[in-house]
Amino acid sequence: MMSLINKISIKYKIILIILFTNIILISIGFILEIYYTKKSLTNRYVEDIGFYSKKIGEQCASSLDFDFSSDAKRFLKLFENVKTVQKAYIFNSHKKLFAQYDADSLNTKNKTIPQLFSLKKDYRFVGDTLYFIEKIDYQGEFVGNILVLADTKISQEMKERYLILGFVSLALMLFASLLANYMQRFISTPIIKLSETVNNIAEQKDYSIRIKNDYSDEIGILNTKINNFLDVIQNREIERDEAEFALRESEDRFRSLAELLPETVFEVDSYLNFLFINKSASFTFGYSELEMNSLSFKDIIIASEHEKVYSIISKLIKTQNSLQDEFIAVRKNGEQFPVLLYVSPLYRNNLPKGFRGILIDFSELKKAQNEIIELNKDLEKRVKERTLKLAKANQELSEVSYISAHDLKTPIRGIIQLTTWILNDYRNDLNKEIVDNLEMLLNRANHMNKLVNGILEYISISQNKKNRTNFTLNEVLTTITLQKTFNRQVVFELEGENDILHYEKNHLVQIFAHLIDNAIKFNKNNLVKISIKMLSNEFEHTFSITDNGIGIDPKYHKKILGVFKTLSSEYSNQNVGIGLALVKKIIDLYDGKISIQSEGEAKGTTITFNLKK
Repeated sequence: MMSLINKISIKYKIILIILFTNIILISIGFILEIYYTKKSLTNRYVEDIGFYSKKIGEQCASSLDFDFSSDAKRFLKLFENVKTVQKAYIFNSHKKLFAQYDADSLNTKNKTIPQLFSLKKDYRFVGDTLYFIEKIDYQGEFVGNILVLADTKISQEMKERYLILGFVSLALMLFASLLANYMQRFISTPIIKLSETVNNIAEQKDYSIRIKNDYSDEIGILNTKINNFLDVIQNREIERDEAEFALRESEDRFRSLAELLPETVFEVDSYLNFLFINKSASFTFGYSELEMNSLSFKDIIIASEHEKVYSIISKLIKTQNSLQDEFIAVRKNGEQFPVLLYVSPLYRNNLPKGFRGILIDFSELKKAQNEIIELNKDLEKRVKERTLKLAKANQELSEVSYISAHDLKTPIRGIIQLTTWILNDYRNDLNKEIVDNLEMLLNRANHMNKLVNGILEYISISQNKKNRTNFTLNEVLTTITLQKTFNRQVVFELEGENDILHYEKNHLVQIFAHLIDNAIKFNKNNLVKISIKMLSNEFEHTFSITDNGIGIDPKYHKKILGVFKTLSSEYSNQNVGIGLALVKKIIDLYDGKISIQSEGEAKGTTITFNLKK
């Protein structure tokens, strides 16, 4: 079938497509028209017979109730006005015939009374005969049924419709044939002209012929493309000549540039015989120009690396890309020296015809590289030595700082005790100025004692090694509340306290102890509210502690994280300014970050920090 269609010309293909499409559409319309016509006729007869049956049944209801069959027969004769009705029957509630009507017609067949009380619906068509049954109710009670037989003559009406639709369909198909024959010209004519022109070009091999283009549709675009293609073909010989000329110029340019370069530039065939080698090669390898032209690439590379040469040639053919490698070359006098080879394959008709490359003598560079390597080794050695010395110095400095701070505690405690005894024993015997000076001395000694304790704690953080254990945030806060006594009522709100933490527990206790101390110390409210939240992800834990305290001006946020940085210089404040610095140092041990959020006075403070897992 497909081979037969392929032999048909495009003109008749278009006609067949249009005709086939119209036949399908007309057939669908014909079927739909027959279906809906028959359905409308049956609905019309059912509605008409149903209307008369209901009205006459209502008039016969009282006759059934009082058992007056004569009255029922009289009412049934009203069907004489309905020409389609052949018979009508009245059945009482016991399904027994009560009255009947026979039309005065020639159709006398079917003398038996149909039994349709088993119908699932109130009508049925048998051929053209409509059987319609209607219930009769009297004063809300069922008294019987009326059964009507009507000759609808639907088949006769449908035959007339078939004839009309058949004539209409034939007329439409005839019109479609004429229209298809006319419309196909708009498609087939330009295609046929295009085909004839292309055949002429192919036969005559005359690429100056152009297709006349009178169209702006897809055919017009195709004509334009073909004309453009013909322009390309017509100019191909000119372009080919120009390309050959440009290639010769390129070759000449390459050779001129190659002769100017101090490196060795060469071309070899597939057997590695030199096709071209510049004059610099004679100076590099110590041969005359005539001698160089008679050599092959293998003659200037030491014999032990010939296998390496064949390997790189194999890679060039497989990858078809440029490659570079190092080789040991040899001069005429036998001297060996390192060279860098940059080489790429040459092709003709998609087949490898040889290779082109550059050889660079990098013996001086190699020597400099070796010197740099030796210098780097010496430098690494010296850096390691100085690093060890620096680490040792830092250790010694840390030890000295720790010992010095620890040794300061004894005289400071002595000053505090001595001053306290004097004030307790002689306060009433001394004048007010001396008492004030002694209290100032005691305050400053206490401040100094806190400062020394802070220094010791700060130094011990870097000396302690991480001893990680599993614990919860709730355990950390329990430890703090057991160690400290608060002078005001403090309420904690916790989120995430059941998440498992894996750090050195004392570090977390130190962080939260200092932050809670600050939240209470810098708070003017009788009830201190502290909210602690913890969020976790795959890489870190993030903590935030929020208080309802006095807040911190944003301009001091970075300053107070430094060692001995405090917003108050009064010794009575007893704040040495090491708490937040200690917190930051612990957080740095775990590669974390800390930030402060506060809008200023009486706005509270939120401190957020994260610790890497």
